[in-house]
Amino acid sequence: MSKSAQAELALNHHAGDYKQATTEMANLVEKLACKDTSVSGQK
Repeated sequence: MSKSAQAELALNHHAGDYKQATTEMANLVEKLACKDTSVSGQK
């Protein structure tokens, strides 16, 4: 495998990890936002 092909593969893998992380982060933020609204709604 050529160096450029290896680099591209590594980049694609990293991009996949990044996308996964941002998706998880977005889900977490949504969960926290839902918690906040339900808590403030109870007061």
